Amino acid sequence: MVLELINLIKVKYLRYYGLFFEGGRHTYIILVSIYLFVPYLSNELASNPVEGQRMVAEYSLYSGLFISLLAPLIGSVADEYGPRKPLMWFVTVAMIILLWSLWWSKSDLSGLSIDNIVAILLTLNILFACSEVLHNSMLLHVAGREYVHYASGMGMSLGNGVSFIILIFTILFFYFPGHYETNWLPDSSLFGLSINEHEPERLAGPLTATLLILCGIPFLLFAKDHKRTGRSFLSSLSSGVKKILQTMLLLRNNHTVAKYLLARMLFSDAITTVVIFSGVYASGVMKWHGEMLLFYGVIMSFASAIGGRMAAFLDNKLGARSALIFQLMMTIAGLMLLVGTGRQHVAFIPIDYILSDNTLLKNIIPDVSYFIFSFSNAMFITATFASSRTLLVRLTPPSESGKWFGLYALSGTITAWLAPVLVLWSTEAFNSQQAGMVALVLLLMLSVWVMKFIPKLNF
Repeated sequence: MVLELINLIKVKYLRYYGLFFEGGRHTYIILVSIYLFVPYLSNELASNPVEGQRMVAEYSLYSGLFISLLAPLIGSVADEYGPRKPLMWFVTVAMIILLWSLWWSKSDLSGLSIDNIVAILLTLNILFACSEVLHNSMLLHVAGREYVHYASGMGMSLGNGVSFIILIFTILFFYFPGHYETNWLPDSSLFGLSINEHEPERLAGPLTATLLILCGIPFLLFAKDHKRTGRSFLSSLSSGVKKILQTMLLLRNNHTVAKYLLARMLFSDAITTVVIFSGVYASGVMKWHGEMLLFYGVIMSFASAIGGRMAAFLDNKLGARSALIFQLMMTIAGLMLLVGTGRQHVAFIPIDYILSDNTLLKNIIPDVSYFIFSFSNAMFITATFASSRTLLVRLTPPSESGKWFGLYALSGTITAWLAPVLVLWSTEAFNSQQAGMVALVLLLMLSVWVMKFIPKLNF
């Protein structure tokens, strides 16, 4: 542990990379996209939950299309121009402004209209993806090739750690006051927020914006950036477009990277859909709602923080390729256990077969089992995200990191429709939420098969 801390200090990771950007950026996914604001939009602001889900799917589709076109261009232009931070400043400030605006998403729609909210969320998704391309392309420059696995894994860990703290804070000081009588909780919600007016959910945007200010601005001020190449922006833009075309052609000659990006396209689509549907699936299968789902989010954020740390360890011990294959296989196993767990069964075993008489344990064991299986899944999914970008760094030249991370982002978005469509078709065909998850297992298995064709690395 001491040696690892020395390594982190050596690459100045805690100061420049993880704490000052990933921690603030990742909370957008947790607070806004998964557990607080988007469920509020879907279930409360929309005319009905089905219409809400349609809206979320629609703006996700359009943002995905924009990202698939924009991400490679940004990465390639960044390589030609040099510095990433000027555009990162614009993206970060724009996200902060839009996140703060979500506070006016009032339940009676007297503030922002539905169309305004959807447009804001669509734009935030695009800006978030742009920040990811720029941030990832600085990974090698900030940490160095020798310590890139620490930077990648600990970035995920710190991001989820911050989200874990914020979810705990939200539950204790916004939802529990007035509902649970204790000596250490306030009598009413912090800041006088009204649960009936859904003000805690509306605060998800400003909370994330505040964290971006606290974590993102110091990173942008102090992290070392790439040096100017001497090209003007317009020249870099023109050259960047040419390089994208050349890079696409290079995939014909770089079969290893092409195979990896194909595998990444499959598993990224699958595990992203697992994360997005995690709250919906738990609510439907386990009958969890409200505070139980928030508590579920807390536990999953804690597990994800461990997963980021685990990725750094596995990358170092096994190598990025072997670590990634192992993580994908563990995700498949965990997802199958979740498919086999519900109110009446655990890991495909009927609860009556395990316990015949004890009604209390019959109610508790499915919940505990689901938490355990989900905990494992969250760890390995986060580790997969971290190791996937580490492997790309290992497979590509340092001077072309932005260009390849643009294609990396493209591989994660170009088929963003595939997994949701498979889930929809499977669920409708078998009238079962579990069948929808099995479709994701098949995608993950296919990605592992493709990964087997990537040569083993010596680092």
